Amino acid sequence: MVLINNNITDRQRPLVEAFTDYLWSREAQQLLVDYGFQSVLEELSSPDQFMDAEDAFTLEDLGGARVARREILEAVWKDRVLPEVER
Repeated sequence: MVLINNNITDRQRPLVEAFTDYLWSREAQQLLVDYGFQSVLEELSSPDQFMDAEDAFTLEDLGGARVARREILEAVWKDRVLPEVER
């Protein structure tokens, strides 16, 4: 997880930092594993738990970052998802 300073107000910072600290905690990592995600903690991760991603793709496969931003972030997220959840 990366914090982007321009997106966090001084008032929000303590809460955002507490949340990110929690996400890196053993408790949160165990919850992620329990729900099928890979942990960043080696002792919680099992290579046998996850199958190979045969259909993995990169931004380049989508036409590059500019195309992905325009067609996914803007066209899908901003134009379709956000209006659907009334934001």
